[in-house]
Amino acid sequence: MYFNEQQVLCAIDINRPNNPIILATSDPNVLNRVLDSSPEERFTYFDQIHITGTDISQEESTHALVLVDDKTGLQEFLQGSMRLRQLELQQSMEIIVPERMNNITLDELYFQFKSNDETAVFRDTPSAAKGQMRNHIRRHFLSLIQDLPSEEAEKKALLMKHFRPFFEDTSSLDLFALYGKLNKNQAIEKILGGYKEQLQQLWQKCLLAAELQAHQQDIAHLSTKLEQIINKALPFCLAEYESNEDFFALEVEVQKEVEKEVEMENLALDESYDSELIPCSTRNWPVYVDYNHYFTDNYYSLMLRTVNFKLPYF
Repeated sequence: MYFNEQQVLCAIDINRPNNPIILATSDPNVLNRVLDSSPEERFTYFDQIHITGTDISQEESTHALVLVDDKTGLQEFLQGSMRLRQLELQQSMEIIVPERMNNITLDELYFQFKSNDETAVFRDTPSAAKGQMRNHIRRHFLSLIQDLPSEEAEKKALLMKHFRPFFEDTSSLDLFALYGKLNKNQAIEKILGGYKEQLQQLWQKCLLAAELQAHQQDIAHLSTKLEQIINKALPFCLAEYESNEDFFALEVEVQKEVEKEVEMENLALDESYDSELIPCSTRNWPVYVDYNHYFTDNYYSLMLRTVNFKLPYF
């Protein structure tokens, strides 16, 4: 048994592997009847996505194989193992490791898992701090929009357009801009400080585009708030991280997105272009022609209303 891409519990008969069976429940009695098998004749596979929030009733004597390696975290291991709700009774489990870890002891494995969790915290903290700084500005812009009365819906939409960089996460399609630069170790203070400065600059540009003035008091208040977020994150960060100076350039990302939109518009125009069409040569009106004659005469007037017409030669 397993969960498919739609998060639905399914079963595969080894004699008919190409015909998955959709199961509506995890009740053991129903499974025995629908699958026409006993618990000893089947097994349940939990992938990494389903080790949390998913419970399937297991037989009291269930034996589990837990696959781990040197990158597994302690919380991941515990969540996966706790799919067995009766480990303290008759249920049991084996821990399967790669061959390179054959000589590791259970205590060493535990400390490896714990160390991986601690490393993950240090690795994820800078991203969390950047997200908090950006969310702070997003909430500020959202309050400006919500403060407008509902009668000014058009102005609300216009503000949302100007504040778009903080409400939409768009990834650049320019792979060189994202990954082509050389990385180097930089102090976390410099990384977060540089990100803070670029956020402030983008914040002021958004206000300028919306014809809103950023007062000195507002700038100082924003700087203080962002600095507080950085100070709270620093104790949970490593001293240095691998990065490049333009890695956090939100303005570059926004500009790339605008260029991409222009390119898409040009492609749409190209679809209606017909290379077989050629421009017509210019035919000037003779100076001695009475123009009123062509607009009062019914015959010539009809000709002028058509798409393609030829003037008579004189």
